[in-house]
Amino acid sequence: MRSLLKNPLAFDLRALWQSLLLVLVFVGVSQILQWSGVGAGAAPFGFLLMLLALVCRIVPLSVFERGARWLLAQSALFFIPPVVSIARQRDVLQADWLPLLIVVVGGTVLTAVMTALSVETACRILTRRRA
Repeated sequence: MRSLLKNPLAFDLRALWQSLLLVLVFVGVSQILQWSGVGAGAAPFGFLLMLLALVCRIVPLSVFERGARWLLAQSALFFIPPVVSIARQRDVLQADWLPLLIVVVGGTVLTAVMTALSVETACRILTRRRA
């Protein structure tokens, strides 16, 4: 990871492999949900599947750790398309700015709170297991 920060062109084959493995899990869960007719997104189900696999120690953390860190480091790229869309839809933004602001701020706060609770819970579980 540090090599990627020092040299953005550095190539970490293990991180790439682990990232592809995470994508394959997502695609697999998507296909299963589509075949079963469940009308929910694959991300929450994939997250729960991965969480169960890690907590039950079916899959060791080392299998996905580098890939997950690399994907998180690249996550800022996911914000570029929404910004371009907002710039193109300026009239909608001007007409309905208050509900959009409430949704964005509310979603951000909810995401931050749930992330903090998840991290806190995971840290407590790991601390208990190590003790």
